[in-house]
Amino acid sequence: MLGAIYNCFDAPYTVAFTDKNNQSIVSLIVDAAINVLFILDIFINFLTTYTDTETKEEITSYSKIAMTYLKGRFWIDLIASIPFDYIKYLDPNSNTIPFELLSLLKLIRILRLSKLITYMNIRNEVKSSLRLIKLLFFLILFLHCLGCLWFFLVKQNENWIPPLDYVYIETNIYKERNIKQY
Repeated sequence: MLGAIYNCFDAPYTVAFTDKNNQSIVSLIVDAAINVLFILDIFINFLTTYTDTETKEEITSYSKIAMTYLKGRFWIDLIASIPFDYIKYLDPNSNTIPFELLSLLKLIRILRLSKLITYMNIRNEVKSSLRLIKLLFFLILFLHCLGCLWFFLVKQNENWIPPLDYVYIETNIYKERNIKQY
């Protein structure tokens, strides 16, 4: 879950604010490690037993586990694990904006949070508190993504002038450090 939370905040920020040629090596390593963990998670899900909803029996047959996983979350997990953001390194001169936007599919990983809360073996009062925290988290995530989307759109033509710079009818916001732009 920590990897999914990291991806939810890092992926929009990277798409909106980071120059594709100047991404930090630490960010690349952490992102690659999280991608590897999620690909390993796909393989682990093919080996993880589940409880049949009708018979309440634990299913240990690998073929039944695989079929259930393929009919369920497999395709979501697979699409979220494809490293679209690394395609930009194949041809540095090409327009990689569509692939950068496809890397936002990593946000789908956070949907596991609801499943995790549902299957936790804790009192219902605690689950209700966790659902409230999850709601606040999704609100913060929505605002973060909205801010990143706004800057991504205005930096394409670099014609937006922040309110404080509007008096001078010019801005240096597009030449500032990423954290100042954020």
